[in-house]
Amino acid sequence: MDVIRTFIENNQFRSEDLPAFEAKLFFDRSNKRAKLERYVILLFLSTVIATIGVIGDSTAIVIGAMIIAPLMRPIMATAAGLVMGDMKRAGSSFMIVLLSVAGVIGTAWLLTQ
Repeated sequence: MDVIRTFIENNQFRSEDLPAFEAKLFFDRSNKRAKLERYVILLFLSTVIATIGVIGDSTAIVIGAMIIAPLMRPIMATAAGLVMGDMKRAGSSFMIVLLSVAGVIGTAWLLTQ
């Protein structure tokens, strides 16, 4: 039990950790454009890979696409915004999720035409 207690006490989320947490999770601070560009490129590449995997009936390729897909970041940002009570950030992160899903569906549709 002492090992668990020590682990929990040494890994607490402190108020001085908040700026680094926000900078890594949300798209609204410094380098917003660069973060969004990386996100869109990774999302596009994972969509292409997943589409090829579905067309080729290859589960391994689809799983590989899921590994590089960056969708977890805006999903976690939405949850963090809700928990922190920051509805503006939660809403903008959720909008990124919705636009991403629509973009992925549109890209996959275009690739299969």
